[in-house]
Amino acid sequence: MGGGRPSAEAAYWSAGAENDIWSAVLRLPRIFREIIILHAHEELSYKELADVLGITEGTVKSRLHRARTKLAKLMKEAGSDVETDLG
Repeated sequence: MGGGRPSAEAAYWSAGAENDIWSAVLRLPRIFREIIILHAHEELSYKELADVLGITEGTVKSRLHRARTKLAKLMKEAGSDVETDLG
């Protein structure tokens, strides 16, 4: 094989892990869900998040930390050992 591409099995497990993470993201309360999506998926900076959401950068950092903590808890409760590295 080769070519630097992941195997079909690795791609399958990677896609499954991503689905598990986003399933958990969708179970977060709205204020945490939106900040995770805007930061991880839309790749907005702290400053951009603050501007879009009408909050301070300090609040952005606090909310992201709380969102990641809640997300990790949801993943653990679901029996997942996937790391939730979302920004």
